[in-house]
Amino acid sequence: MNELLHSRQATLAQARIAQQNALAATQDKGAQLRAEIGRIEAEQAAAERAAAARAAALAAQQQAAAGGAGGSGAPTPNGPTYGAGGGWTIPYSVVQCESGGQDLTPNSAGASGYYQILPSTWNGYGGYGQAYQAPKSLQDQRAAQLWSGGSGARNWVCSGIVGIR
Repeated sequence: MNELLHSRQATLAQARIAQQNALAATQDKGAQLRAEIGRIEAEQAAAERAAAARAAALAAQQQAAAGGAGGSGAPTPNGPTYGAGGGWTIPYSVVQCESGGQDLTPNSAGASGYYQILPSTWNGYGGYGQAYQAPKSLQDQRAAQLWSGGSGARNWVCSGIVGIR
């Protein structure tokens, strides 16, 4: 009977050691994953800062090329800007940040077109289908309505990124 008891105690001790080892391995893996998440978040923040710096530099370059803020088509926080590919009804730096000046199909949030307009917003302003399916002229009209002289800048995340509030 004692031999059976000692055998079971030894088995239980081995099981506890295995559990402790598994727990330690899981904790180590968790620490590694937290470190990796921190590294990725830091890379993302650096990429966002670099994109904002590029957009700001592009806006400054365009403003300088247009002869200052008073020049026709110069980037201003509250008015249209003309950049590569023609006229835009919101600042070109915002368009560049949002879509790169391309008529994009819907992203993961559903935003599409040159101005990356959400379907609910697009339809709420009288659009049909999705923004990218409409001609640029109609997208320009809807973006101008949303921009509303700059008071609608909050409708675009990139406005904040490029320093337009």
